[in-house]
Amino acid sequence: MVCKLRMGFIIFLTGLVLNRPCLAQQTEPYVNPSENINPDPNYVPGDYVMPDTNQSRIVYETAKAELANLAVGLDSQTATTLGLGEIKFRSIKNETAEVLGYFRHYFGLVRFKDGEFGTLDMVVDINSLDTGVPGRNNRVLDILLQSAVPELGVVKIHFEEFRIEGGESSLGALQPGKSYAASASGSLVLNGRTLPVQAVLSVVKKENGWVVETTAQIPVRLSDLGYGARVYDLMRSCNHKSISDTVEIGVKLYFS
Repeated sequence: MVCKLRMGFIIFLTGLVLNRPCLAQQTEPYVNPSENINPDPNYVPGDYVMPDTNQSRIVYETAKAELANLAVGLDSQTATTLGLGEIKFRSIKNETAEVLGYFRHYFGLVRFKDGEFGTLDMVVDINSLDTGVPGRNNRVLDILLQSAVPELGVVKIHFEEFRIEGGESSLGALQPGKSYAASASGSLVLNGRTLPVQAVLSVVKKENGWVVETTAQIPVRLSDLGYGARVYDLMRSCNHKSISDTVEIGVKLYFS
């Protein structure tokens, strides 16, 4: 049976597409009114003090522990993240400047059913956001994401359907080294909103597990998550001329 012994997985879930077609398209960026921009071309925003996020982190750790306990109870029918992968994102500020970052802390659980992928549940610690600039991290977390609010400090992702194209009905029937097209569907919960999502993947069976890679980026619109008004506050604090509505997300996960 698949996963009678725990196996390693690399899941690169870029390609999450919100089910409404318009969400896969780049929209016009948010533009900061000129009166909110510092006229000094050498001006750089300073440090930013982050509110206490301890309660939010407790909520994340609790959600993580709940998933981990499920893994213990189901034993060989599950696989969990090893913490070796990455969740990264990319956005655009000031029309052309890239902002790259990561979420450092997350936990995922895959449950198998009858030799096939069953469900994937994941929790992400919003407060582990890292863009390499502490002041920017704190501004994004506090002003845009409001991650000090306990219920807003965690992202929850659930996939309930996995399908491997090409007629193969069992993971055990896949030929090693061959790439198979796959898809998954489920939901994403962020900022108090639940959005339907789909993932388009390619799956390759390896000697000691699986490699699952995306075929597209993850386009997520700030406006669909209800962040619109906060984006203007963020631009004012960061002294940005503009911020893109669409954020592209890529995820690389190792399961064992």
